[in-house]
Amino acid sequence: MNIWKYISKFGLRPDLSKENKRKTIILNQVSMLAIAIFTPVSCFLWLAGFEELSFTIMLIMGLAFIILFFSWLGMRIVSRWIAIILYPVIPLGIFVLFGSQVTAEFIFFFLILIPVIILESLSERVLAYIYFVSVLLLGYFYISYNLPFFTLSSMEIWIANVLTFIGSTLFVFFLTTFYQKSTRYYEEKNGELISQLEQRSEDLEDYSEMIQSQNDAFIELNYKLQKRNGELIKAVNERDHVVKVVAHDLKSPIGRIGGLLSLLKTSDNKEETKEYLSILEEVSKEASVLIDDVLTLDEDKRLESEIIDANQMMLKFISSTSYQARLKNIDINYQNDSTNNIIKSDNVMINRIIDNILSNAIKYSPKSSSVNIVMEDDKDYLILKIKDSGPGFSEEDKKNMFKKYKKLSAKPTGGESSFGLGLSIVKKLCDDLSIEISVSNNSEKAGATFKLKIPRKLTQTTDLSMSA
Repeated sequence: MNIWKYISKFGLRPDLSKENKRKTIILNQVSMLAIAIFTPVSCFLWLAGFEELSFTIMLIMGLAFIILFFSWLGMRIVSRWIAIILYPVIPLGIFVLFGSQVTAEFIFFFLILIPVIILESLSERVLAYIYFVSVLLLGYFYISYNLPFFTLSSMEIWIANVLTFIGSTLFVFFLTTFYQKSTRYYEEKNGELISQLEQRSEDLEDYSEMIQSQNDAFIELNYKLQKRNGELIKAVNERDHVVKVVAHDLKSPIGRIGGLLSLLKTSDNKEETKEYLSILEEVSKEASVLIDDVLTLDEDKRLESEIIDANQMMLKFISSTSYQARLKNIDINYQNDSTNNIIKSDNVMINRIIDNILSNAIKYSPKSSSVNIVMEDDKDYLILKIKDSGPGFSEEDKKNMFKKYKKLSAKPTGGESSFGLGLSIVKKLCDDLSIEISVSNNSEKAGATFKLKIPRKLTQTTDLSMSA
């Protein structure tokens, strides 16, 4: 029945803890039970002329009202201690007032049992044991010496015995029933709460797994975004580098074109003019190829293997750079000791390599000096040595000379510009063409020697991006 639910909640404040709530419920139930049982009994006894018994029962109801009053005020500690002190006094007071005239041998057990049950229910076991021993000793004293304070008639004694027995029995029965019902109710409530907590715990675990899954997804997405961002930054840097490389390489053909045009202005020989025009056409083609490279940056470039006459290639370079050499009064000496001048490689890329090295040799050689070029055989390789008359390279220069944007200790001797890109371009192109490049300082005189070991056949077919 739902009545137990309302009785259990009667007179409680919502801020009570579970243990205090349980104890307060027991106090309220005991007090309400005492009022419900003894109110009609007290009225009946008063009307029947038994004023002493009626007064005693009214005292019990008064104490019950006091305890309920403090409980309703939320003063649970006060009401609890009032019950602990007063409830055991009630049966003890009855025994003191009437002594052995109330057949103690029969009723004494109930007088002790009621407060013991109350104290035990309030978790005051020590007080219950003390009370139990005290009442036993006091009962033995009163029974032995028969010292009642009031004299009752035989009818009053009989009524007191009957009421004590019936009241005590009903009181214990209802108190036990109330306690069991309330305990069962709260066990069910606790079961429901535990079930709800378990369900919420499962929901929280599912939610936690979902959050973890989303977190993992966010981490993975963030990783992909960072990776993609890194790729974009790399692509932008690569494009920027390629533009600088092409701009660097374009300076050489543009400079040669300017030099050839100056030679054409001063030349009166038709054959010489024709030769200059032919070289000018070749140089302009080189510039056009470099521009095409810029326009096709996003496309992969495959090595173009073709037959190249290395001797003719070197003669063309010497002729096209002669104007730069003349401006600084530099002699370009070429010696071909090779019996086989034919190689198979990428013509555009190998031209860029030699153009950069030869331009650097002229750029860093002092005025009125020389640049010596020697071509030799070495089984399956063609050896090309370009010796300048510059200051050479320090040990620190040798460590950094093939790195991007690393300017070396040597300075151009004619005020030419330097980006720190030329040798890094040369190294990248040499790696792509399987050309071994080495640098050493000249032993006999100032300057350095660049040595290229060029394979006669290009076997590499890797797709290349414009990253040189």
